[in-house]
Amino acid sequence: MTIWLNNDEMKIMMNNRENIRNIGIIGRVDTGIKTLIDILLISNLINIKRGDVRSDKDFKEDLFNKTNTPLFFELKEQNNIINNIINNNNNNNNNNNNNNNNNNNNNNKNNNKYLVNVVLARNQIGIQNQISTFHLIDGLLVVVDCIESSLPQEKIIYQAIGERVKPILFLNKFDRFILELKLDSSEIYYSLQRSIERFNSIATCQKDDLLGDIEVSPENGTVGFGSSLYGWGFNLSTFARLYSLKFGISEQSLVKNLWGDNFYDLSSKKFSKLSIGSDGKPLKHSFIQFILEPIIRLTKAIMDNKKEELNKMLTSLGISLNGEEKKLKNLQLYKVIMVKFTHPISEFLLSSVVKLLPSPIEAQRYRVDNLYDGPLDDECATAIRNCDPNGPLMIFISSMIATKKLNLPYLAFGRIFSGSIQPGKKVRIICNTDYYGKINNNDNNNNNNNISYRDKTIKELFLLEGVMLGPTINNCSCGNIIGILGLENYIVKAGTITDSDLAHNIFSLKFSIISVVSVVIEPIQPPDLPKLIEALKKLVKIDSTAYFTNEETGELLLSGSDENHLESLIGELRNSIEKIKVSQPIVSFKETVTNESSIMGFSKSPNKLTRMFSSARPISEQLLYDIENGVISSKCDLLENEKLLKEQHGWDISEAKKIWTFGSSSPLESNLLVDSTKGVQYISEIKDPVVCAFRWVTKAGILCDEPLRGVRFDINDVILTGLSIRRGSGQIIPMTRRCLYASQLSASPTLQEPIFMIDINTSDKMHEKVLSILNKRGAKLWSESKSLNTFNIKAHIPVLKSFGLSQELYFSTLGNHPISTHFVFDHWKSMGIVCEDKFVTETVLEIRKRKGLKPEIPSLEDYMDRL
Repeated sequence: MTIWLNNDEMKIMMNNRENIRNIGIIGRVDTGIKTLIDILLISNLINIKRGDVRSDKDFKEDLFNKTNTPLFFELKEQNNIINNIINNNNNNNNNNNNNNNNNNNNNNKNNNKYLVNVVLARNQIGIQNQISTFHLIDGLLVVVDCIESSLPQEKIIYQAIGERVKPILFLNKFDRFILELKLDSSEIYYSLQRSIERFNSIATCQKDDLLGDIEVSPENGTVGFGSSLYGWGFNLSTFARLYSLKFGISEQSLVKNLWGDNFYDLSSKKFSKLSIGSDGKPLKHSFIQFILEPIIRLTKAIMDNKKEELNKMLTSLGISLNGEEKKLKNLQLYKVIMVKFTHPISEFLLSSVVKLLPSPIEAQRYRVDNLYDGPLDDECATAIRNCDPNGPLMIFISSMIATKKLNLPYLAFGRIFSGSIQPGKKVRIICNTDYYGKINNNDNNNNNNNISYRDKTIKELFLLEGVMLGPTINNCSCGNIIGILGLENYIVKAGTITDSDLAHNIFSLKFSIISVVSVVIEPIQPPDLPKLIEALKKLVKIDSTAYFTNEETGELLLSGSDENHLESLIGELRNSIEKIKVSQPIVSFKETVTNESSIMGFSKSPNKLTRMFSSARPISEQLLYDIENGVISSKCDLLENEKLLKEQHGWDISEAKKIWTFGSSSPLESNLLVDSTKGVQYISEIKDPVVCAFRWVTKAGILCDEPLRGVRFDINDVILTGLSIRRGSGQIIPMTRRCLYASQLSASPTLQEPIFMIDINTSDKMHEKVLSILNKRGAKLWSESKSLNTFNIKAHIPVLKSFGLSQELYFSTLGNHPISTHFVFDHWKSMGIVCEDKFVTETVLEIRKRKGLKPEIPSLEDYMDRL
């Protein structure tokens, strides 16, 4: 059912920040998430009246994908246990000002009407794009198949918790327990318990005092059960209300006793923690006795067409059927009765969202230091923290979205964290990322014109209604999701919009999924090359984890997270330009070293007046982890870096103080340049050209022009001429580059290949077959677990050997046994020493041939000068 609101009604809802919820929905493709999303959109989608009212069939899709979908929900229940819990928590946290605001809201007739913005990733359920929405949302609905316990990828959950996004859990496909698998109540209970424990084991790994307790449990309402296929859902509170009148026990007490090791003793008529009753007989879990068994008996009566028994049960439950409903049978009748017995799934889920997930006012208090890249006491941070509509404008643009309208090629899609925006407003735009995936966090100097644009005009503001563009609006304040026209020339993927000259940018998301697979794209007809480049730029604008590179060889390289992602990108590209040629997938590698340089690198400047000695060594795994996760980096405080290097990594404090730079292996800084010289005069004068040469080297290593990772270069000694004119950049950069390459070659160089974690759900009949296929491809089993009739297999597999795996698994079953496979980048692994190990040497030669480099691997003599 479409909810029609006029402009004034929508404006009131958008200004009531306490009653806004910005949420995301994540889950695997096979969890029923798409059906669940469709039900929510059908039942509660908001449409704004535009003059003459159009019927649903007249709507045209303006966008290629759903983005923000505004849902209307009116909370009718006012007195239940979950409301009491939330109100108590809010009373403890709110200050006097917030209490005043709450009093004002209580007087507002719209206080029970909520605006729920469901922010959907591109392609709705694409794993690689779900992360891109995490800055925009405050809460997350995690959908899990309770039969297979199929959680989203662990890294997705980790990143959501790291972004301080609060989760609630919905265990879907509950109907299959009874209708399909015909399990008894004990098996169902323990299967549900396993699913909840698996999620909590992942989510609670990261403790965050500001975020608070994120462990989900049925007792506090953060776990729901149901079936998206048949449209019903419930939680413990649903049945607590039913039994509270019967037992004369408060709803609050019942909720606490309906899950876990709680049993009801019929003889003593009391709840107990003991599984043996006062009469010595074994007791059932209260969840089984009061929830599962009634559902099972009701389902069997419906499906076995036991009308007399069913009528008695419906009478006792107070469920009435109309004339048309009484004619229904089997699954149709089952759907109607279960919806009346529990809740319609859209009503249940939206009720849980508005009660349990935070508003922008509440969430931004504890999320500000995860969002803002500047001082946390400046005016912008304060405005974000307070969700202040009168503060400086701060908007985060998470992506650009393409439209089907020729006059509106792109819209910037983002969230307003503070202030308000109007068409015609002059703003400052900070571009956070480029086409190649480089993240410019903490590099937004106000005078840096390369990434900061001043006095740009906002053309138009749009509300987004799923795949349709809503009406233009004249003003939008903080807490809302918005589409902005006119920024496509300034923002590639993500950016910050502000009206403050003092503002720093809002952090870009650091994706746990790295693009490690590429293809070369070329037009069949050369005149189509400009059109292809524009199509690639458009594609990377709207896909958060896709990048393209125009190589020096003239190749156009399109990069994605895995083979399936690339296939999807290529399919979209062909919609813009059909006649293209696509290469076989290409894997990205990293160059590194395995030992300290056996011979110190030595090089002379072109004029022979300056000489340099350097060495290379591998960075320890722990230090590399800290650098790549931002614990130690050029963005951190120098004193804090020095302290961590000394105390946790055993560095000498004098070395820690003389780190010149962290290397740029975009977007990570995973290499180090250290000044280890002693008493060298004028050494500070050549720092800039040396750093420039170091970044050149780390961007393209000596083996095959792949980026370096995990290498520490030490400048051991430099002999400088006294004449500054004789030691300019033209002399220092070539000398440093040759010297560092010589150091790399003498430190047992190698390649690192990317490793996927593959997550497979398969039936017990195909278990052995899947393991056999993985073994043939060199995969290493990581974990294996069984839930009912489903096996979950996790294994590490080299990306190079993962191509075609999904198809092979599918054809091995002839399509009779569905196999769910998900790939996610996990780590880098060294392949062996070049020129000693055959496989890595052949790989280097193949890459050199593809890139058009000299066929032979460079030798140390090519870069080592003679004394």
